[in-house]
Amino acid sequence: MLPCPSCGGSLAVAARGPAEHWACARCGGRAFTLGRMRRAFPGPFFDGVRAAMAAGGWRGTRRCPLCTMHLVGSRVEHRGATYVLDHCDRCRLVWFDRGEHEAARGRAPAPPPPDTVSLP
Repeated sequence: MLPCPSCGGSLAVAARGPAEHWACARCGGRAFTLGRMRRAFPGPFFDGVRAAMAAGGWRGTRRCPLCTMHLVGSRVEHRGATYVLDHCDRCRLVWFDRGEHEAARGRAPAPPPPDTVSLP
């Protein structure tokens, strides 16, 4: 089993097929590879994630469940909401905290804006 980068719980495969990803039953986080995201998310959101990954971000304390490198935090703007996502430069894995994945796919309200004081 893969370790959850947020809570240390176990990640399990949550869906098969084009939208296959891992989910944590304890904290509700989800992990997608960039290739799977292309098929599962709206094009404008996916393009924003790719641009944020290319621009870089800040090195966080969370670690990639696949390769254990530190994840990089980046801001992604989509439909008037700001998402603070973590990604792995090596594995091209993107981590979503609880509710972010559903909101980005248009299935839930957007997350609240990030606290600008605690983010670089």
